[in-house]
Amino acid sequence: MNKNTKRKTAFFCCVILAVAAFFGGNHYSVFAETITQDLVEIDDGFYERLEDDEISLTGIENTDTIRKIIKKEKPKTVELRSCTINDPNLFDGLTIENLRFNYASVKAKRLKMPAGLFELTFENCDAEENQNFRFLKGQNYSVITFRRMDIDNLKFMKGIGTIESLYFDNTSIGSLEGIDTVKKIYSLELSYTGLDDISPLDGNIDLKCLTLHETNVDDVSPLANTNISSLELFGSPIKSYEPLTRMDSLKELSASDNEMSYDPEVEAALISKLGSSPWKKDAAKIKEKVQTIAKEITDGSMTEREK
Repeated sequence: MNKNTKRKTAFFCCVILAVAAFFGGNHYSVFAETITQDLVEIDDGFYERLEDDEISLTGIENTDTIRKIIKKEKPKTVELRSCTINDPNLFDGLTIENLRFNYASVKAKRLKMPAGLFELTFENCDAEENQNFRFLKGQNYSVITFRRMDIDNLKFMKGIGTIESLYFDNTSIGSLEGIDTVKKIYSLELSYTGLDDISPLDGNIDLKCLTLHETNVDDVSPLANTNISSLELFGSPIKSYEPLTRMDSLKELSASDNEMSYDPEVEAALISKLGSSPWKKDAAKIKEKVQTIAKEITDGSMTEREK
């Protein structure tokens, strides 16, 4: 066999192998290029192996490609960044503990979640591009987190089953309206949300734990008619702790940096109820600051203007 014949034979063998691989179901690997050990480029995006059992897929539009990568890597945590999900059965047969949508868009009207799912996170996702999250209906969840997003209200939660823990972090929320349509929520955290009204929680008998952190809530009276047993209030312009004295189920209270005047009667009632004062942490901080200022004045380290 001469050289030209050998070259032609080798070329046609390569073509046949490539075509076979493409139609054999592993076509994404034909166009994959391993840039580093943990970064693999795909024809329409790339995926990255992060920490233990975690991968991040970016810009991949082909649902089959996403499935094959997850099946191949078998990660516990998956981040879909700037990916579009059209197939409602994308996660069918897959086991994922933590699933994170980041700048992603879910177009499927219903999305069956993977087996073993513990935490579901939506980060930097546009509500309209994600059908206002209507695809969450009809399923139960352990933990759902919304982070760095804008949400008008919680009406989209109608039809969701049980949510053990629901978190809103750095997410603008216009209203909690609709939260009562969820069958059960056991724990709710609102951090840096700009929310100023928690009246939709009035009468909620399933909620057991609530955290308000850096919100605009000034009235906590709706909580008096709940079964909340653990309450955390930080950095909110709350007018009075008096409604907390009427919370029959309250067992644990952690509060500081809230903007209300000291009320000795309310403090006495809460000490009787809980064994401690919600002003305790604020008082300790004030005492420490006063001691620091006094020291700076006496040791001469403070300027006349600072004094």
